[in-house]
Amino acid sequence: MNFSRIQAIFIKDYKEFSRNYAVSIMVLLPLIMAFIYNKTGVNNLQAYFLPINLTFSSVTAFVQCCLIAEEKERNTLRSLMLSPATLLDILLGKSLLVLSISALTVLLSIFLVGYNLEIGLF
Repeated sequence: MNFSRIQAIFIKDYKEFSRNYAVSIMVLLPLIMAFIYNKTGVNNLQAYFLPINLTFSSVTAFVQCCLIAEEKERNTLRSLMLSPATLLDILLGKSLLVLSISALTVLLSIFLVGYNLEIGLF
């Protein structure tokens, strides 16, 4: 496991992510939904967790799949697999980007939906 290779893959994927509008829209979808739920005045626990769970399920899976599919589409996946980077380095570099995007989206969703810790207590 080489951290410089993981960092290089992370930076490369970040640059590709910033140019991919399909992924950007998928990241914005839970944020828009959280904003709408906050403005409708829904006050039950399921409504608070819907945008948060949508972020965990759709954003995390979609971004990871889209990054790998984009590599295959541009025929760079083969050269990436033939590079000195191991499979673990490649997956960790891509997963690190997905983790940071998902964490940021979850935090923004929690803020936008207006979730309070007192509401979630049993």
